[in-house]
Amino acid sequence: MSLAMLLGPLNTTAFTVGHTTFSWLQTIGFATGVLNVWLVARQNLWNWPLGIVHPFLQMLIYGTAGLFADSGLQAIYILMNAYGWWAWAFGGKAHGALGVSRTPKRTAWM
Repeated sequence: MSLAMLLGPLNTTAFTVGHTTFSWLQTIGFATGVLNVWLVARQNLWNWPLGIVHPFLQMLIYGTAGLFADSGLQAIYILMNAYGWWAWAFGGKAHGALGVSRTPKRTAWM
């Protein structure tokens, strides 16, 4: 059974702009990406789980299109988001929350 068959309804047309059709999977993938960036800008912890969902959806989109290298790259983004989520929640002093701070000038030039 192919990936496209498993995704079924998510690959149906959500809307069309001009001559380009967008599937529900693409639409949901785009929406999770926008929401993820919005949560990151607000330093919200929920950006991390959404940061895992978004590349997973992108992995499905690329996989159904036969873009397997791009699909594999999304796996790295999933792992990076999982680590970021852990580090932000438990990677600070005494395994507490990690605060957001500015990069010191002596390190920024590197």
